[in-house]
Amino acid sequence: TYSRKKQHLYQTIIMKIVFTLLALAAFTAIVEVQGATLCECYNPFAGTPKSHIGDPGNTCPDSCYVPCDSDCRDLKPARGKDRCTSKIACDKNRMFSPIGV
Repeated sequence: TYSRKKQHLYQTIIMKIVFTLLALAAFTAIVEVQGATLCECYNPFAGTPKSHIGDPGNTCPDSCYVPCDSDCRDLKPARGKDRCTSKIACDKNRMFSPIGV
């Protein structure tokens, strides 16, 4: 009947819209990741006797070291070659840490 055809048409249109939005979101995420390193703390001194200097557990909540090509909005150059810092990365690091850390 007419109402079933109309309902089927609406369902098809909605499914196409949802699929398009999901594909667009996935494509956007891929493009963002390829363009820059994520805004995450790392320790440029890891594996050295000075590893405590770059440990996010010691440097946060003030800031932590991040790759200089990261997508942190508050990226700042740090002393030393090819090192940068970010406070935002500390906030993200804390968000994913176990409770009480």
